[in-house]
Amino acid sequence: MSIEPPQGSKVAPSFSWRFGAEMAYPLTPGMAGTFTLGYESRAVRIRSLSSAEYYSSSRVGYLDILPGFQFGAFWLGMNFGLPLGGSVTRRNGSGSETATRNMTDAEFDRVQVTLEPRIGVVIPVHVDANGWLGITITGGFALNEFIDPGDLTDAQREVAGNYQTVSGLFGLTYQFAIQGTGR
Repeated sequence: MSIEPPQGSKVAPSFSWRFGAEMAYPLTPGMAGTFTLGYESRAVRIRSLSSAEYYSSSRVGYLDILPGFQFGAFWLGMNFGLPLGGSVTRRNGSGSETATRNMTDAEFDRVQVTLEPRIGVVIPVHVDANGWLGITITGGFALNEFIDPGDLTDAQREVAGNYQTVSGLFGLTYQFAIQGTGR
């Protein structure tokens, strides 16, 4: 979700998803280094203040590289999202068609690498000799904007909006046990 939409617009929450492979290696009994490699489909949806029937949604697929540290149930990491491709969906009012198309090269060239600190918890719900299953709840705030604003003046920026994104994730993780580490 974008934090500051263009004038005359409103940010609408968008469903995004991700999957990947995650590993954690115990460094001490209470701390582990973690690494996740995955794919994320993230969207930013902007709609008209006057009607939800007028909107534009940009969706980008990312290769996520996410190193981090886990301290007990507390987790802290830094997501590096490398854009792989994207699409744009627009609707111009009630009764009009919803049109989705791939981003043009010019649009995709403005999509930036995501630099996003993430914080959360990992709650184990089942542990056995082969590994453990946990619930993950994390949130993040991108340090840079989703779309490169280019050479806009401050006045133009107020009209165009700020496309930094915030995100939340609720999911499951299964981690296989590493022999000899106690995990």
